[in-house]
Amino acid sequence: MELQQGKRYIVTKASECGTFRVGDRIRMESDGSIINRESGMWLDADEVESIVGFDVEEDEDYTSAEIERFQRELMLMEARPPGKEIL
Repeated sequence: MELQQGKRYIVTKASECGTFRVGDRIRMESDGSIINRESGMWLDADEVESIVGFDVEEDEDYTSAEIERFQRELMLMEARPPGKEIL
């Protein structure tokens, strides 16, 4: 599976080098780097290609929670009287 920028994934098969372990939650940033939430580390874009053998699936729970959060924020913005700023 090719990673898409901004989506969060769960590692389902560890990388051969051990950089990514099963259960790690990773996200590709707009610059092509990858952030690993569990280890707190990141890989620069030029390092990503050297990490092989791992598999991921989209973190659907995270995606659903983000959609719900954005919908709540949108409802609050739409309910705000014109000219009122959110601070």
